[in-house]
Amino acid sequence: MANQSTLRQRSTATTRTAAASNNANKENLTDQGDGGAAFPSHNPSDAEEDEDDNEGSPVHRRVRRVSEKQKLLDAEQEEAEERRKARAEKQAKAARKAAGFIEVDKRGPIQDDTFTSRTVTTTRPAATKQLAQRDSRVPPPTKSLPTTARVSDPPARGSHQDTGSHSTRHRQGEDVPRVTFRGRDPSPPPPRPVIRAPCNPDRIIPDHVTLHLRADRDSSPPSSRRTPSRSPSPDVGEKRRRSSSYDPDDIRSTQAVKTAAGSRPRAKDLDDISKEYTAHAIDHFRCLISTENFFPTHSETGEFVRRSWEKTCEDLGEELPLSTTVHKLIAGRVAHTRGEAKTKVKAMTEVYYGFRTGHNKKTIAYNRKLAEELKEECLFAYKDVANKKGLFKHPIIQKAVNAMWFANRRDEGPSHPEYFKPIPVEALAAILTVIENTIDEYLTGIKTEVPFTTTEYRTVYDTHLHSLLDFDKHTAKYHLLDKILTRLHDEGRFHSGAQPIADAPTSSLSKSVLDAALKEYEEEGSDNEDDDEMEGDAHDAGSDDE
Repeated sequence: MANQSTLRQRSTATTRTAAASNNANKENLTDQGDGGAAFPSHNPSDAEEDEDDNEGSPVHRRVRRVSEKQKLLDAEQEEAEERRKARAEKQAKAARKAAGFIEVDKRGPIQDDTFTSRTVTTTRPAATKQLAQRDSRVPPPTKSLPTTARVSDPPARGSHQDTGSHSTRHRQGEDVPRVTFRGRDPSPPPPRPVIRAPCNPDRIIPDHVTLHLRADRDSSPPSSRRTPSRSPSPDVGEKRRRSSSYDPDDIRSTQAVKTAAGSRPRAKDLDDISKEYTAHAIDHFRCLISTENFFPTHSETGEFVRRSWEKTCEDLGEELPLSTTVHKLIAGRVAHTRGEAKTKVKAMTEVYYGFRTGHNKKTIAYNRKLAEELKEECLFAYKDVANKKGLFKHPIIQKAVNAMWFANRRDEGPSHPEYFKPIPVEALAAILTVIENTIDEYLTGIKTEVPFTTTEYRTVYDTHLHSLLDFDKHTAKYHLLDKILTRLHDEGRFHSGAQPIADAPTSSLSKSVLDAALKEYEEEGSDNEDDDEMEGDAHDAGSDDE
């Protein structure tokens, strides 16, 4: 019991203490409000604003951003709705039109922003243009003016006229004519003095000039044939007349080359005789390029052209002058010959040396390594590349010779044995240079075009030529190079289809054939005499019977 009473007392005391503290807090708040402190009001409007703020606050409500997919869906729905409305409106319009209902056009005027009309006002009025009549024609001088001195005729156009101080000086005692202008300007311009040419008795200005082709002193026309010139004009000067007298022997007719403006000379623009001579000369010129110098200089090219033209005139039996056009046509075959050789050899290189086509790494590395090995110590000229045997006997050399000069029986090799029997050393050096150029196209691993120019490959050609001469000198005991060159010619001629030169039939007649023909003629002559005698006897017997 005692414990329960103690607990009750303690709870009562605690309750009293809490109530006292609450009262004290209320008093403190009341005192602060009386002192002018501002506390937030709790009227209904403020409560509503607080609720709105709490609703928009991210703490109370989180607003999520619309995803891109949702935006696309919303846009598609809007477009579908617009299409549906447009379709319904179109159907309704078609139904009204079918029913005969005429709709009133409610559209406004078209807004034309391109062509507009407006009034342009200026701040200052435009000045009125004053048109004044101008009379620039100078009236002729009056008769009362003293004009005793004769004024010489104006010089012809192109003639020299002295412009010194004497040309502007007039004689003393001579009045200067005054010119009156009838324009609106009250003050006329200052008078200009009359300019007279100086009188030079030693110098005669002809009325007209007559030109003659190759005119001599004896054929010059006399001065009495001069015709009066046209009246001078202030705007148009004197023109030179053409000569009406000429000698027909002075004019030499020439064949004009018909070339288009800005174009190079062409063989088809020449006449028939020039075409024949040019084609023949080009044939000789190509042979000289192939057998003497595959990369000639400018002076050497001119020498080759001259030699080929002389050979042509000798073959055709008539001397013709070498014109500039024909010279250009022949000289232009230098680059053409080199380009033809490369075109024919290029297709053989890939086949005979085994270059591959492709863009993978293994193919590129293989082609690069093969090209470098073939160029080392002229390995591409050996018949057996792996063992380095058969120098200058590789099959591609014979194939190139056949394609270049022995393609058929009318090609340059069979037609001109004086150039190609045997194949010259310069021709073999040219073939080796072309082969090396085609191998250089594979040095990067991928076939790339390498120009066959004089600048790059003249030294290569000279190197191969010196190597061949050294080989000939070193093997002079066995004449190996001569045998190689002769074999190249013989096989090339056989490939062309032409007969060998040693076995070609001749048209000469032997002595035995001539003796047989003479004996036959003598026998026929004696038989004819016997027949004539028998016919004469028979004729005499017939006359006696009569």
